[in-house]
Amino acid sequence: MASDRVRQPRTRRSLLRRAASSVRCSPLAARALSMIPGTGAVVLRYHSVCDDVGWTGEYIQKSLVTSTEVFDRQMCFLGERYTVVGVPRLAEMLRSGARVPAGLAAVTFDDGYEDNCRNAMPILRRHGLTATFYVTS
Repeated sequence: MASDRVRQPRTRRSLLRRAASSVRCSPLAARALSMIPGTGAVVLRYHSVCDDVGWTGEYIQKSLVTSTEVFDRQMCFLGERYTVVGVPRLAEMLRSGARVPAGLAAVTFDDGYEDNCRNAMPILRRHGLTATFYVTS
């Protein structure tokens, strides 16, 4: 038996709110948010910030390592051109239905490598930026 109820098309905003609430600020959230066109936000995902790529051995792909010099230049660029917020703040904006303004960015780190604290944190602090760290246990 067919339903008499006609399903209303979802608005883009309601889909964004639903996506944000379903991913709960996980690494998946950062990835999902970065893939949603037109949100006005950019999400940059990092793994390792280290100059000694030889340490990685079998643990991570060398392509996941960003040198401190490159990371510093990227954070300088980001700080000059974007308003940087944490992923929880970005997800909350989407959940609440707030307009996500252009020029908003989030920086994330997956895997919780020690060099995130040793190398990335001082660079982030120097540029006055925040980041969201996903630490595995």
